[in-house]
Amino acid sequence: MKSKNSDGKREIAEKEKIEIIERSGIHSDDKLSLMLLLLNRKDASFLGNAEIIREKKDESQIIEKFRKELEETKRVLDEIGFFYRASEIKVKDDIASFSIEIAKDENNLSELIKASEKGEDKKIGTLLGFPMTAVESYNTDEALDLEMFLNYGLSEEEREQLKQSGVLNFVGFQPSRENWQAELAEAKKDQEVIKEKAKNLYDEIVGA
Repeated sequence: MKSKNSDGKREIAEKEKIEIIERSGIHSDDKLSLMLLLLNRKDASFLGNAEIIREKKDESQIIEKFRKELEETKRVLDEIGFFYRASEIKVKDDIASFSIEIAKDENNLSELIKASEKGEDKKIGTLLGFPMTAVESYNTDEALDLEMFLNYGLSEEEREQLKQSGVLNFVGFQPSRENWQAELAEAKKDQEVIKEKAKNLYDEIVGA
């Protein structure tokens, strides 16, 4: 478990941490997760990647790509002072993968690790900042297939309104059938926070 003070670096201001995340070479979705954690919109986060190895000759190339992603992510986490536990890059059943559990403090990281090891989906969802109604409906018949719903459950006008709002770029969870509107309103709050505090990342995410 990496401690944010173990490397003896000075504590840096929020604005500088935002700039470090924005300038980094990690994926936009991962930047968003880190930014929402930094800005107290969630208590913990998962990052990582996985890819099917379709041909044996591709394995070393994929592993090298993941090694660079992992090292860049760890560099950013060390700079901004987050606690984390990073896995090794693994290859199992022709799937290469790695994962990182992250939090701003040791207690939340320990809680995330414990919940992950026990398969406590509701605890994980809560730590990741998902709306409680979405957490409760996860893996049940009440969970909404958002893509299917957008294509077949909304009018063309409603779909266009959601698309134009940009809020769908900030939905990192599976909404519930009964409460999807309130849940998307929570995602809208994430969107507004990012737009206010990290405009460069916001533009990167919405493609401005």
